[in-house]
Amino acid sequence: MNYVISTIKENKIDRYILQNDGNYYSISKLLFDILSEFNQHNDYKITSKKIQEKNPHEINVDERFIEDSIKEVNSILNNKKEDKLNYINNKFVIVKEDTSTWLYKKMSLIFNENTFVFTFIILSTLSIFFFYYNRIDLNKVYYNLNDNFSFINILTFYAIFFIIIFFHEIGHAASSFSFGVKPKEIGFGLYFIFPVLYTNTTNIWKLNRDQRIIVNLGGIYIQLFINIVFIILYVLQIGQNFTLSLIILNTLSILTSFNPFFRYDGYWIYSDFFNIPNLREKSGNLINNIFFHPVNTAKQIKQKQIPSSLLIYSFLSVVFWGFVYYSILKYAFKEMAKIYRLFANGGIMSFNSLESIFMLLIIFFGIYNLYKNIIKN
Repeated sequence: MNYVISTIKENKIDRYILQNDGNYYSISKLLFDILSEFNQHNDYKITSKKIQEKNPHEINVDERFIEDSIKEVNSILNNKKEDKLNYINNKFVIVKEDTSTWLYKKMSLIFNENTFVFTFIILSTLSIFFFYYNRIDLNKVYYNLNDNFSFINILTFYAIFFIIIFFHEIGHAASSFSFGVKPKEIGFGLYFIFPVLYTNTTNIWKLNRDQRIIVNLGGIYIQLFINIVFIILYVLQIGQNFTLSLIILNTLSILTSFNPFFRYDGYWIYSDFFNIPNLREKSGNLINNIFFHPVNTAKQIKQKQIPSSLLIYSFLSVVFWGFVYYSILKYAFKEMAKIYRLFANGGIMSFNSLESIFMLLIIFFGIYNLYKNIIKN
């Protein structure tokens, strides 16, 4: 099995990485030492002896333990999922690897590690100040979007927003490139039932935590720059009503990106900030253990064997997804009741009936994807 192991310095602490076919895994120091020695000697007995010399406090590193460890690594690598973006379905590539290097080079200047935080805060503050100064509350947001709700405007919004989200993905790619990690493709696919753009930046696992967070924030960072452009157009009174809608929609998109319960930017930010790889899987396992093994889990929590950041995420995840499922089912029952009434009144083939049936199909398709992507993954 071909793999590469490496050490990354992160906040004065070493992080150990195993790389295989573009996939990156966080491993313990003990496993790193075992793989290092085994690669050099290719012998379980010699490896065991070397590990015992390096780690005299480890009492279970006999030949059997070494052999089991190597087999476990090989098993994981042999059975790995080929696509780390497997939660996105029906993908196709828009920008191939290496075709936009010239653009990433030009944009890498704005991702300077020393100035990124300052610039991000300034851009965020300007956007917040715009909403505060113009007293744009939820009512004003609603009325503005409602006033611009026309077929032509919706098509225009979609076209502009596609460009905005495309540059959001360019932001991830350019920030990755600025830290010396070549991004892969930018593509289009379906996340649950939603059409999305994505950037394949799986190689950023070789970066330290702060750099990974900057890459995770790269798309939002570009959207904040775009917000400033829209604000300037608004101040210059260029299509103010329409421009305000763009500012509102772009800001709502930014806020949505921070949601850590979908695999949006907020999920990866939370995962990297608290150093919890495979956050969703670990959260799911913790929730399962709380329900089915409450006593042992309570002991682990009391002994602080479970990070508080994982515990908080798991609790909020249950609340969030509970609300999502409740809202979906409530709407589904409402539509089924409407279909029943139409059927009872002989209007089963009416437009309203067909519309409700279509919405139910979308809901059931969405629930299936929620199950496939959240429960199974």
